[in-house]
Amino acid sequence: MNALMLVQRLLEDRTNMFVSAVLTPESHRRLLERVPPAHPVVYAHHVTMAFNPDAETLAYYQRMEGQRIRVPVTAVCVDEKAQAVLVGVESENEYAHITISVAEGVKPAYSNELLAAQRADLQHVNIFTLEADVVIEPLESTPA
Repeated sequence: MNALMLVQRLLEDRTNMFVSAVLTPESHRRLLERVPPAHPVVYAHHVTMAFNPDAETLAYYQRMEGQRIRVPVTAVCVDEKAQAVLVGVESENEYAHITISVAEGVKPAYSNELLAAQRADLQHVNIFTLEADVVIEPLESTPA
């Protein structure tokens, strides 16, 4: 199977895709300067926009694929397991965010629980804006 056929097959399987806004290297650096990691495992890589999207959602994001978007950072939330920033980007997650860091053995998806539990305890920051590229990829190739 050639690469084009593989991509077509993956695009037909709408339940096996991951849509994200991947920070540019400069934005990654700026984010870590503004929000130093609180835990040893550092991510600060992307915003999940859609995970296993249905066909309609995937089609919406396919129109955005490859575009550079602005990612405003509005708040920081941290506990003993993880640290994340709340961002103003479209996302299927209840709280659009970037996981900054996690404790050993904690998965970055824990940030969803952190933000839901700490909703009232967000530490608002002076808003700053990052840049990211919208990427659609198979789940097998997504960062941990």
